[in-house]
Amino acid sequence: TKNGSANMKLAPTYADGTLADWIEKFIREREQPGGRQMGVSQKYTLRRVQRSAIGEKHHAELKAADFLAHCKARRADGVQPQTIQQDMTYTSGVLKYAFEIWEIDTAEKALAAYRKAVPQLKKEQLIAKSQPRDRRPTPDEIDRLLAYFDQPPKKPRKDVIPMVPIVKFSYLAGRRISETCRITWADLDTEKRTCRV
Repeated sequence: TKNGSANMKLAPTYADGTLADWIEKFIREREQPGGRQMGVSQKYTLRRVQRSAIGEKHHAELKAADFLAHCKARRADGVQPQTIQQDMTYTSGVLKYAFEIWEIDTAEKALAAYRKAVPQLKKEQLIAKSQPRDRRPTPDEIDRLLAYFDQPPKKPRKDVIPMVPIVKFSYLAGRRISETCRITWADLDTEKRTCRV
């Protein structure tokens, strides 16, 4: 109302939004200084979900079948169940955040739809836990990776990721990509030949 009321509870932002809207709000909040920053993999995954068909769905309309359809479409594109599991893990994290932190009551229904879909997703082997690696890349595989990343991009890009030094460092350090990409020059001690991660 125009005169307002101090006791009136304001509707939470994005209460009527799509899943893509919620993902956008979630990413922006996680990027605020002070909290734990979102990893590169999580942000990339959420952006991909945001652009997919399920991202266009209004949260109140989300059903178990929507999660199933999303995972089937990803699998049809040749994506492995372990990667699709990431889609679902990060997406359900947004739904849980919307319910618990933004206090959007209808988010509970969307979260319940996801949880209802999980048994079927597992049954159809659309999602799966990552398999532990049992070997390191061979020198030949590393050489081929470096040769691939050393080629100039086919299309001009504003931001170029220096993949060759990242691959070389990652191979030797064995760190997660999010840990590697958070390292700054201030973390490097050239005298002691150490780096804080």
